Amino acid sequence: MRKQLKPRSTIAIYTMQYSLIVIASIFFIIGIMRVKATETMDVISLVWLLSGAFLYVASYIYAKKGVKIIQTACPYCYGTGYIDMGTGKNKRQETCPVCHGTGKMLDKATIELEKERERIKKEKKEEKKLQNPVPKEEQQNNSP
Repeated sequence: MRKQLKPRSTIAIYTMQYSLIVIASIFFIIGIMRVKATETMDVISLVWLLSGAFLYVASYIYAKKGVKIIQTACPYCYGTGYIDMGTGKNKRQETCPVCHGTGKMLDKATIELEKERERIKKEKKEEKKLQNPVPKEEQQNNSP
């Protein structure tokens, strides 16, 4: 069995994003307060301001990546494609029934498209059955 890293949950992504925003805000406020206190822009004030700005940009980037993960990862198996079943010696992995082992959650349009394709396949099979009735040889063999 290969070991896969479990993707972060939605709560972990949001918590990290908001933590980065709070820390960035604190750094930025410290930088502004230092500028007001000294009435000049010194190196330390600039470092505080740049650190705050950097963390804010990092939280924005993390949020964008997090949204992609949240939108595509299956909520049932957290994007791994399998579920751990049982405990101890009876522990086994089974394919996720929601995403069928892909680890990705499909949008409604894709799901509807797949349903439509399946319906069309079934109709074609039924149409072939109607077009190809039982051959005459089989009818003669079955008649008394």
